[in-house]
Amino acid sequence: MVQQVDPFIYPIPKKFLNDPELRPYFEYFHRWAHDMWKRTGGSSDDVADTGLRETYPWLQEHNTDDQQQIVYNVETPVVQLITKTISRETYTAVDNMFINATNNSTLVLPANPIENSQVDFTKDKTKLTLKGNGKKVNGTTQDIIFKKERLGRQIRYFIDVDEWFFI
Repeated sequence: MVQQVDPFIYPIPKKFLNDPELRPYFEYFHRWAHDMWKRTGGSSDDVADTGLRETYPWLQEHNTDDQQQIVYNVETPVVQLITKTISRETYTAVDNMFINATNNSTLVLPANPIENSQVDFTKDKTKLTLKGNGKKVNGTTQDIIFKKERLGRQIRYFIDVDEWFFI
């Protein structure tokens, strides 16, 4: 199959055309360079086939008409929040849990929390005792007693300092 290309943009110098040794080399080289230029998009610098490009799993490219759209695929894990109501009991929470504490309950934080673990809690008008289960909570290893009515708190675990902090 013969591909039709545009005529030379820059003509070969006459000194090369008159030399029987240089003429065939430069005619072929000039035609090859021009064909490659046209095949890769010419003056628009668009590469027509990107099928051999290496892509990354989090990146998808979509070419539409004159625009290139880049979409980043970042999967966010879905963490299901576990809810539990406790009443007049001592309960050990698990990671990513929401506790509704009633009637003078005691909440014990997980002994081996995972990275970025979070425990949320709320309480009624009675007291709630919070135990760190061997880990510091806001700088203390002592039990924390909450007395304020309808108090709600979030507490998050920082693995690098092995401590729970209130948000």
